[in-house]
Amino acid sequence: MNLIQLIVLSISLIFYNNISVTAQSETIQVKGIINNHGNQIIEFLRSTDFITPYRIRLLEVETKVDGSFDVSIPLSRSTEIIIRVNDVFNSFHVSPGNRYEIEFDKNLQLTKIISSHKINSLIQIINQQKDNYFKKHIGITGRFKPSFSSAMPRFISSVKMQFQSVYDPYFQQVLTYKLGLLAFRGYSLQGDKESLNILERDLLYEAPVLYGNKDYFVFLKYFYFWRWMLIRNWHFKSIENK
Repeated sequence: MNLIQLIVLSISLIFYNNISVTAQSETIQVKGIINNHGNQIIEFLRSTDFITPYRIRLLEVETKVDGSFDVSIPLSRSTEIIIRVNDVFNSFHVSPGNRYEIEFDKNLQLTKIISSHKINSLIQIINQQKDNYFKKHIGITGRFKPSFSSAMPRFISSVKMQFQSVYDPYFQQVLTYKLGLLAFRGYSLQGDKESLNILERDLLYEAPVLYGNKDYFVFLKYFYFWRWMLIRNWHFKSIENK
């Protein structure tokens, strides 16, 4: 996939998402309270494609006098939605057919999500493990240690095993692309072009476009932008070595 194909994909996704919103039939329930924010307008949004900054407004609601709200939001697929209150943005993952109770702090930051759908807490665990991995394998100068790449396969394997019993397709997709981005960084540091080609084949060429998955598009953007930078650097190094 080259830059032109990426641009075409972005335009197609915007068109797809704008027409598909009218066909939504499933819903999620969101209940919450924002203390000291009675009669406050809340917007529920979702990104059109996670590449461009365009967003679709799913619902706009005014809180009651006590700051509480309880709404039903049309949603056709699992994705990450955005809540806007007084130009403060928060986001969390949702799936149709589920109910979520949310809480905010005094700074309007989302602090708690209560639901039988545990995907947000599971994704939080993954993010924490990735953050710890980076802290462990980045030196005081801010550069990656050699151990970042050498320890990566074992780390990825252990995380996959930890969550292999989670039977949620959306969660497994999020996990795949979060770990895929980590693998991309490790292979890039090693200059492992063969593994990068396999990663591209498995997660992009032979994989479906995951319209509602932010991590898919984060991987897509980073993979092609940084790979272009890597190819350029490899090219210049080959010239210098002649």
